[in-house]
Amino acid sequence: MERLMTLKEVARYLGKSERWARMEGRDLGLPLVVIGRSLRCDPAELRKWVRQQR
Repeated sequence: MERLMTLKEVARYLGKSERWARMEGRDLGLPLVVIGRSLRCDPAELRKWVRQQR
């Protein structure tokens, strides 16, 4: 399993801001997981999500 991405890394990957990833991402179904007080994302799940958005 790959290392989980931080919210900042997810935003950079998508070309969006961290705020967008946090606020809009949940509404759009980004595969985010809460770990403690931070949001993380499995890179494989993120790539799958991006493919499904096309």
